[in-house]
Amino acid sequence: RAYRLAYLVDALARDGEIPDQVLAALVAAATEHAERLLDDEFFAGHSNHGYFQIAGMLALGKRLPEVPECAQAREVGLRRLRTMLDEQFGSDGVHREHSPGYHAMMSQTLTTALASGLTDDPDVIATRDRAERSLAWFVMPDGSYTGFGDTHHRPVSPAYRADKKLAPAIIKERFVTPVMRSVASAGHIGRPPQQFVRKFGAGGYLVMRSRWPDGDSDPGAAAYLAMNGAFHSRVHKHADDLSIVWWDAGRHLLVDAGRFGYVGGSLPRDSEAAQLGYWYADPSRMYCESTRAHNTIEVDGRDQDRTRPPYGSGVQTAGTIPGADDLFYGSAVAPHGSVIHRRAVVMAPGRWLTVVDLVVDRSEVPHDYRQWFHVAPDLDAVADGDGFQLVDGDGATVVRAAPIAGAAPIGPIRGQTEPMAQGCHSPREGVLVPATAFGWETGAEAIGRLVTVFSLVGGVDQTTATTYPGANRIDIGFRTG
Repeated sequence: RAYRLAYLVDALARDGEIPDQVLAALVAAATEHAERLLDDEFFAGHSNHGYFQIAGMLALGKRLPEVPECAQAREVGLRRLRTMLDEQFGSDGVHREHSPGYHAMMSQTLTTALASGLTDDPDVIATRDRAERSLAWFVMPDGSYTGFGDTHHRPVSPAYRADKKLAPAIIKERFVTPVMRSVASAGHIGRPPQQFVRKFGAGGYLVMRSRWPDGDSDPGAAAYLAMNGAFHSRVHKHADDLSIVWWDAGRHLLVDAGRFGYVGGSLPRDSEAAQLGYWYADPSRMYCESTRAHNTIEVDGRDQDRTRPPYGSGVQTAGTIPGADDLFYGSAVAPHGSVIHRRAVVMAPGRWLTVVDLVVDRSEVPHDYRQWFHVAPDLDAVADGDGFQLVDGDGATVVRAAPIAGAAPIGPIRGQTEPMAQGCHSPREGVLVPATAFGWETGAEAIGRLVTVFSLVGGVDQTTATTYPGANRIDIGFRTG
């Protein structure tokens, strides 16, 4: 509102037909907003809301410098902006609110603020550029943002698909870096990144893709995998440490839960759910935040604790297998009190994906470990011995999933609501659709080992996927002794 008030005062002051008392009332309102925004206790610096407060402060000061409170608001706003950028963006350009959708929104907010002339601070420009370059890695082959945390499934550039003649101009206005322009335009303008595997050591993500869009070939033909390996704060954080999403064979294969929406009202602070980190009471929202809704490990049937001290980034390694440039790997670790979860992924684009989980209780207390996976809503999973087949709407098998460590299968579960929700996905606000869940579990053990191989039909068999070159040499950071 302060941003709009500043504009109204500036514009109406130039109109000779506006009564003085009307203009005086608007100036008084702008002054009151400046005073309120200067209050440190009112400032929401812990989340992205603070950026919009700062935008109002900068606008007040830029348009109404003659008003002392507004001039002061601009000085304080710039100082707060620099502090927030240092706190909320990592050195690798990743926004630390666990959601690529919010990363995109805040990157665009900075671009808009700079284009509006609210500031020309070089540090702000440098942060925006880093944020945009890293954002390019969180655009999946279908042009949607990677769906971790509170990110809805939405395209990065809907205008490009609607009108290819108009879209390049829109994309150039929305994005400034060549890499983001390239990804947003499916390779028609700009220049893509030069590497195919990226470890965001500060932000806490691992991303790998087989190729970038080039403007000619189908961008959906690329393979893509991302892992969420961070816990920076409770802001937009689901109970999803080391969860993955996977795209290959021209489609979404493993999907994240989605956001559903901030609905249901606030939970009582002394409730058990609130003590585990939930804020909203709606059951569908709570499901989307839960551990069992993500492609990760669940311990003793409980959610990961989001009230424990944040550990920052847990991403450890990423790269290509020595001697096999078409094999990508990465690993990360997440501490849960005395329980340590280590995950490694190895992807052969168009052929297979191997997910290796080692879960250790350092106190040697036995636990039940469950390894959950969720397929895209347009697929289903059917039992196949100890494994599963992922099938399309025609019943054709797309992927075979098999355990290597001998764990017992769970599911498949699709669209379950009682006794608790499972096998669901939220593609957009307020919508929850069936998305089959399955996985494997171990009995009461202090050390849990769960290894799953996903083999694409027409790719390779399970034996090949576990004897890849370099498998006995690569350090994925696991240690049980």
